[in-house]
Amino acid sequence: MNRFRSFAKAVVIQTLKAFGRPSSGLRSNWVRMQLAKKHLRGTGIEIGAMHNPLRVPKTARVEYLDVTTREENIRKFPDLDPQALVNVDYLANGFLMDGIASSSFDFVIANHVLEHASNPVGALVQWFRVLKPGGILYCALPRMDITFDKGRKLTTAAHMMEDYQFCGDHNRAQMRERNLDHYREWLSIAIPAHTGQPPPKPDLLAVQIGEYADREEEIHFHTFTMASALELLRELAKSVLPQMTVVQALDARAEILLILKKSPTPQ
Repeated sequence: MNRFRSFAKAVVIQTLKAFGRPSSGLRSNWVRMQLAKKHLRGTGIEIGAMHNPLRVPKTARVEYLDVTTREENIRKFPDLDPQALVNVDYLANGFLMDGIASSSFDFVIANHVLEHASNPVGALVQWFRVLKPGGILYCALPRMDITFDKGRKLTTAAHMMEDYQFCGDHNRAQMRERNLDHYREWLSIAIPAHTGQPPPKPDLLAVQIGEYADREEEIHFHTFTMASALELLRELAKSVLPQMTVVQALDARAEILLILKKSPTPQ
């Protein structure tokens, strides 16, 4: 069991390094900066920036939110450069934004965060809640066909909308049951694809799935393509987030970059 926990940690660390390295071959590093220069002004908040905060123009100021302090992140991720890890201004759950006032930021940055949410629609609702009218959500998602999520099932917009409904109904039992499939895919497909190790045998897999569910382990719960991400946004705009508009959606090879705007007037 410890063997696969160490594999999971290695996946996280190596993914963090890949997206933080300018020479990684991802044109998204350049595209990210261009989008920030075009769309970000005023004061914003970035969720889970770790060692790779988005580079923003001089017209923008960023505060940082994480569930753990900088010192805890240094201990948790010893393979990352400690000097690069940002100082954490807000200790909070980035999906719930607990303690963050509504309409308090000109922009929210969430790069490679949404896929870790078991309730992604709920996270988007909270990110829009803390945006000022006219504010910008800057969001990056990994493409499942390029990353180690390849081979997993594509998460549908309907599935994520159902997750939001179950959470709204406080149906924890149903959400736990649904998440078991995500844990199963993560342990049997994503981690082996990244490490080159064979998937665990059925009896060990069952134990590991139960352990992940008991701890509510953070993984890539959901998978995305450009088409599926846009489908989800269309569904949200119909009912849950009518104040949201898609300003830009770009395919940057290994990731999807989204610029979403909150209406300047109530809808």
